[in-house]
Amino acid sequence: MTVRRPRPASSPADDSVPARSLAAVRDDLARRMLPPLPPAQLGSVTLAPHQREAAARLRGIIARHRGALLADDVGLGKTYVALAVARDYAHCQVIAPAALGAMWTAAVARTQSRQARVHSLHAFSRGAPPVLTGDGRTLVVIDEAHHLRNANTARYRQVAQAIAGCDVLLLSATPLHNRTRELRTVLALFAGSRPDLLTEAQRAALIVRRHADQVSESAPRPTVQRHGALRLSMDSDTLTRILSLPAPLPARDGAVAGALIRMGLLRAWCSSDAALSQALRRRRLRGATLRDALRTGLHPTNAELRAWVATEREAQLGFPELLATGEVESGPLLAVLEQHLAALEALSAHLRDRADTDAMRARVLRRLAERHPGTPVVAFTQYTRTVHALYRALGDIAGVAALTGSGARIASGPIPRWEALQLFAPRSQGRPPPPPHLAIHLLITTDILAEGVNLQDAGVVVHLDLPWTAALRDQRVGRCVRIGSSHAAVHVYRVAPSRAVEQRVRLEARVLRKAALARRVITGDARHAPADRVPELQAMLERWRDDRPRSGSSDDTDLPLVAAQRADVRAALTVVDHGGTATLLAVVARGTRWVATTRLDRVVALVRRIDVNAPAMPTVDADVRAVGRAVARWRRRTASRALAGQAPSELSAIQRQLLARLTSATAALSTADRRRLTPTLHAARDAILSAIGPSAERQLMRWHDTAHLAPAAWLTASPATPSHQSPAPSAGNPKPPRHRDAPAPILLLRPDEPSDEPSDEPLR
Repeated sequence: MTVRRPRPASSPADDSVPARSLAAVRDDLARRMLPPLPPAQLGSVTLAPHQREAAARLRGIIARHRGALLADDVGLGKTYVALAVARDYAHCQVIAPAALGAMWTAAVARTQSRQARVHSLHAFSRGAPPVLTGDGRTLVVIDEAHHLRNANTARYRQVAQAIAGCDVLLLSATPLHNRTRELRTVLALFAGSRPDLLTEAQRAALIVRRHADQVSESAPRPTVQRHGALRLSMDSDTLTRILSLPAPLPARDGAVAGALIRMGLLRAWCSSDAALSQALRRRRLRGATLRDALRTGLHPTNAELRAWVATEREAQLGFPELLATGEVESGPLLAVLEQHLAALEALSAHLRDRADTDAMRARVLRRLAERHPGTPVVAFTQYTRTVHALYRALGDIAGVAALTGSGARIASGPIPRWEALQLFAPRSQGRPPPPPHLAIHLLITTDILAEGVNLQDAGVVVHLDLPWTAALRDQRVGRCVRIGSSHAAVHVYRVAPSRAVEQRVRLEARVLRKAALARRVITGDARHAPADRVPELQAMLERWRDDRPRSGSSDDTDLPLVAAQRADVRAALTVVDHGGTATLLAVVARGTRWVATTRLDRVVALVRRIDVNAPAMPTVDADVRAVGRAVARWRRRTASRALAGQAPSELSAIQRQLLARLTSATAALSTADRRRLTPTLHAARDAILSAIGPSAERQLMRWHDTAHLAPAAWLTASPATPSHQSPAPSAGNPKPPRHRDAPAPILLLRPDEPSDEPSDEPLR
């Protein structure tokens, strides 16, 4: 790094000179680091500042990695951010759950994104999924990408195959539900198996994640006011009967799962008596079907039992001796089954006599509606039976509706789901307010509305039960806590079971544990979540950037680009071009030696120390030269790694294996063959390093299977990996200015009295 700083004629002889203003150097650093923002207008939609910033960052990530994950909080407008990114592509294919198809179609129309086509995610579970264009100019947007967190499903495999060759943008506020492996699986859709090896800092480079409070100024949203649990009084005798149920008889290929069955019954009871009654009815129907088979001397499998049970109320007629295959001595098995069925029957009879918690739940909803008059209330549950039971109990209240996967119902009868949403949340659906006698004020719904639906009209959220994951709980609240809400605060209530039942289920503890895991991996605690440091760094740089027109060119090499400010450490911040990308370097003094690093935590720590109100200090030429030498050493280290062919740490296992095989094959070639195959060797190495995504990795695996061939034959069989074409900038998104010919700005930090003593980890 060469620093060209003309010494002013009036410079003092003590090797200290006045430099450019601190504000000018900070502005130059910010302009080099921050990506250019896309236009604010997208069709008839005006993007908020935080949405434009996200789109700019995502474009850069996709250009480097072929994909990115937008994991912003629920309600920050990820749909419009995705369409802003898609503006630069000739084709955009949107894959979304079927329930969100209408929402995406409306968003495409509003933004005039004529290149976008919407496909149902569920279509990829079938045998003939949609065919997506993959010509290097296609962006695939996958909404609610957490539905693809299991790589062992046909849906995942079909999607991974369909998006091969395309750039990928994943959208999900909750990509992690239960374990870290889920996040790796989602990222693998564009990064292949590399995320299994990536560190948290490397994963953070693929994710854009902002919390609501980080963008509150540019996109005001209501605050969340959580209230204490509304605890119910539940029958202790019912709890005892559930816990003392005899062990069930499993299917022939199943295992004894008495504890799991009792847990399922308790969870249903935590939702409603009606949900528990339904669960008991299903258990008894399954047991009766199993008993019919055992009486013929046959023990069916799980698949055979599922084939016979047609609905929750009845089993279809069948002949066990024709359909079941496992002959057994049925006497002892029947005794076990009859004992379990008798206990289920007794529990069902007891519940019919003592069922009173649903009435208590209905009274709670009445009181909440009265406490918030004129404010729409949405109550969520996992169980359809809970919706129906509470709707019947509250049928005397005007403006109550029930909504489930099979449709909606109001006092006058069934109505389509979309009509119920317009009557409950007309503003969110872009409709005028309905007549007062048709308006819905209390909507009782299953979790079908917990995803991808705008309910900003609602100001109260009620959890009638808790789902298994914190992600689904947050999605419920996120339906209402969104940009455009007319409420200053959204009130959140939870109807909780008795403490005795909750201690047995321990569901709240599980949900809190999963929420802590998600915060540790992709959100929350900055000590453990590198993804959160990126928006923090960007926010600090945004404060440095001066959008006013410059009086002169910052690229003028005759202008000094150095400034210094008072601080408690000796360090410097500069920017370099690394692999075509502007990169911030933190250069820290270790005694008389300065060391440069790109570690995100060190860079952020240094940027935090740069106080915009700190007094300027004269620069020291010796420090400037030391910083230049440190940056030069850093460049040499980086270049030497590349020349040595050192494999990047984020390569997958198959890439590492093939690089090793390539080295051994090269060594086995004769001098003449090596000279002749030099272009092939370079092409093979490029093919290995550029293989990104599951489809490309499958090609590498097929090539690896031919490793028994002679070296020359094996090399000529290397896969032809399509080259990555980054989206060309549109007229409204010009290419960012290049700064390679201009001297890099240097912002020095130093105490009043510089010391040559080594500092002790000053940037921690």
